[in-house]
Amino acid sequence: MSGRAKTKIFPLMAAIALVVTSAVSAIALVGLQADQDDRKAVLTGVQREVTQAQTTMDQLQASASLENFGAESGRVRRDTDTIADLVDRSLTWDSNASYVEARESTMRTYGLVDGDSFMVAFLPPAPVNRDDAGNEYPYIDAAGLNSQVGDFKARVLSVDGLDYRYLVLVDVQAKSSDGLGTAVRVATIFLTVDGDGAISDVSGYASMSPARSSG
Repeated sequence: MSGRAKTKIFPLMAAIALVVTSAVSAIALVGLQADQDDRKAVLTGVQREVTQAQTTMDQLQASASLENFGAESGRVRRDTDTIADLVDRSLTWDSNASYVEARESTMRTYGLVDGDSFMVAFLPPAPVNRDDAGNEYPYIDAAGLNSQVGDFKARVLSVDGLDYRYLVLVDVQAKSSDGLGTAVRVATIFLTVDGDGAISDVSGYASMSPARSSG
């Protein structure tokens, strides 16, 4: 970054939140964007979903049959393709410009807004440093941040008529600036797909466990 950049630097915790796999920094960003009541509401909702997911995963280990949920395997396969579109759209970027496009496209397509847990965890506003002359220096470009999707798994949590509720676990990869190493963390996403393939009720959080590294 230019040495002219002065005191109007975006808070460090907000920049760290852009590393899409950090739940702690995502929570910090909520503090920048919302008041205490909003922050509590977001975190309470995520915690509720996590508890539900843990219970359901125990059930899945006891019996992996989709029929126990009233789910149809063909429908799940179609929904998985639909979910892949969301995952790729929101978690794939390699520059400030592509990040902004991913953010705007995700909000527009799935009806999300700033403050929603999914946006807080994975696509907060892109931090931009400004010097006294008003020149802007996108942090994503300066730090060489990037995100791409590896494998993901979608599991049925519940079925309500034609609405299927899913838990989605995504391997999110970030390459080092020299391209020689890759860090991988797991992103957790909750969403509902209706009979027409429309996605709604999207939320999520990033893993707090250490990243798996290679290279």
